[in-house]
Amino acid sequence: MNELPSIHSLNLTVAELQARIDDSPFSVWLGLRAIAVHPQVVEFEVPWRSEFIGTTRLSRVHGGLIAALVDASCGYTLMTRTGRTLSTVDLRIDFHKGAGIGNLRLEGYAVHVGRKLSCADIKVFDENSTLLASGRGVYYTPSEHAGSRKARE
Repeated sequence: MNELPSIHSLNLTVAELQARIDDSPFSVWLGLRAIAVHPQVVEFEVPWRSEFIGTTRLSRVHGGLIAALVDASCGYTLMTRTGRTLSTVDLRIDFHKGAGIGNLRLEGYAVHVGRKLSCADIKVFDENSTLLASGRGVYYTPSEHAGSRKARE
């Protein structure tokens, strides 16, 4: 029987995680960059782009972009623990303050790594370390053999 990875055990380095991020055209478009992988937290950054503006009059980032960053960052945070690609089951975002022009920083925390479901929390900050949003994602965690012919038989 396979043992579950600990929420603090790491299976990917920053370079390996960034390579996985770079395999996703959407994550590349978002500009998501892995900057640190620690036992307690995974750190990401996103360089500012004018396409992120959702409300021109207020110069605010579109909430959908923040939600996409939370979703992707949760998945990649869990990937550092499992080494596997995961699928979103549930996602919740709380917006605390409007995100203006400037780079974003995200911190990911693995909450639970299970046989079938895993959970991560994300905090989104601006350049001044102001908390802009937080979120939690639940992800389907496939077995090591998911997708193999043997697993389907």
